[in-house]
Amino acid sequence: MRSGSEAERRAAEGALEVVRRARRRLEWLEWVMILVVTGVALGGGALVALLIGEPSGWGFRRVWVVTSLLLFVVPLGISWPGLRRATRWSPKESTSDDDGLNDG
Repeated sequence: MRSGSEAERRAAEGALEVVRRARRRLEWLEWVMILVVTGVALGGGALVALLIGEPSGWGFRRVWVVTSLLLFVVPLGISWPGLRRATRWSPKESTSDDDGLNDG
């Protein structure tokens, strides 16, 4: 009987380590995606500024800043309600205060 509980404890520790590793990888992936999106927004803003900046009379830098901000803010505004719903937490969903996933 003792070996069963010891095996279960080892299996739980192994599963917890797998979850921690997956969280670290997902955090890195999230940062990479943020950097890529930032580059795309800045590059897209520069492209739009090259195409319409001087002909419109507003200048490259002003158009670049405005379009880059729009390329950040508009997709965020569209996805924000869905992100808020997906990350909503209520106390009745959790069975304990510590799920064992905290790194600190």
